[in-house]
Amino acid sequence: MKNKISKAAGLISGISSIAVSALPFITLAQTGPGPQLPPTTNVQFTTISGALCTLVAWIFTILVVLTVIFILWAAYNYLTSGGDEEKIKKANHQLLYAAIAMIVAILSRGLPFLVGQFLGAGSFQGC
Repeated sequence: MKNKISKAAGLISGISSIAVSALPFITLAQTGPGPQLPPTTNVQFTTISGALCTLVAWIFTILVVLTVIFILWAAYNYLTSGGDEEKIKKANHQLLYAAIAMIVAILSRGLPFLVGQFLGAGSFQGC
């Protein structure tokens, strides 16, 4: 049982150390005016692209919050597993799915900028 708990603790510490070490690269990679946060008041959609960018910003914010909640839920499942193989396996899958969701969300925000750079649109900033 101690071996399983130490494996789970090692997995959690490994994932968190990778995430913490990647943070400087994520923040330094940003070249635009900054992230577009969801609007708080007086939302006016003058163009279709502006409306889509606002919608994407809202969805991205919601997904990031949900990902954090799912990671905390997986940690709770690890702590309350009591050495049960099935609960540990379930928590492993929850962490894996949350990590994949976060990676996909981050890549989806950067994809318009990357496509603009590859196509030669130098002033394109994306959403």
